[in-house]
Amino acid sequence: MTLVGWLRASLQWLWANKGKLGLSLLSALVFILILFPFNDLSDLISRQVSLATRNTVFVQFGTLDLSFFPQLGAQAEQVYVESVYFPGISVEEMTVTPSLRAAVSQKPFGHVSAKGIFKGDLDARLGSGGTSERGTELQRLD
Repeated sequence: MTLVGWLRASLQWLWANKGKLGLSLLSALVFILILFPFNDLSDLISRQVSLATRNTVFVQFGTLDLSFFPQLGAQAEQVYVESVYFPGISVEEMTVTPSLRAAVSQKPFGHVSAKGIFKGDLDARLGSGGTSERGTELQRLD
């Protein structure tokens, strides 16, 4: 069988089984959005942050909620960040919503909101600040 014949047969099989494939994708989406225990990710995230920072930053939080609609984001409550470089910081509620462009280009652009940090609230937006004369990308913090 030639490559064209194999490709034609594969596409015919996909078209014939489109209902089954759609139901499978829908089931997976329902599981991820509704049934997946996001609160159990606390230990995994804490461990990954610790490994990424060579055990210099530790993050703990009580609950974690992810949202996909209307905007991609994460909300955590009772967040505690501790480091060897600064004393512990606690936040009652923290919401992080990356911009769509940031999610695609893997750059740290988006919106961060923290309630109860240093007995106040924080609302920050991080975006592109252009490039420097040397071509280095600059960040803009609002």
